[in-house]
Amino acid sequence: MPEPAVQRYRCEAGVEFSARFSGESVALDTTRGYELLFRDAKPQTTNPPDTPKPNEYRNGRMSAEFNLGANGREALLRYPLLPLVLRCVKDQ
Repeated sequence: MPEPAVQRYRCEAGVEFSARFSGESVALDTTRGYELLFRDAKPQTTNPPDTPKPNEYRNGRMSAEFNLGANGREALLRYPLLPLVLRCVKDQ
């Protein structure tokens, strides 16, 4: 079985990451560290609780939403504990 393709993104604040999608998860290798996110992970507790979106992956420390923008090349990284939200664009 071939290895999933790596997608590279550049974000605000100098953050860069690569994303490797595999089934219901995505592995992110970022300038802030390595994270494994899952599509159906339990939402962060907010008031009212938010619902995961179809292109959103989460773990206990962050979430990432992909395929945003008019051309589907944008992503959002959210670090709710910091709090920090970064807009990102996929390299071509």
